[in-house]
Amino acid sequence: MSLGLYTTKVCFYIDLERDEKETTKRIKNLRLQKENEEYSWNYGKISMVLVL
Repeated sequence: MSLGLYTTKVCFYIDLERDEKETTKRIKNLRLQKENEEYSWNYGKISMVLVL
């Protein structure tokens, strides 16, 4: 019984660690995506000004 609980805890911690890494990766990707969107938005504004 205690062995089962122990293994579950270990698996849970491993999962938590993996989730943390995934989350940080996802946050980094989201941040990059946001920067890219802002960049392309500014670029779009600049080209609109140039067209006008």
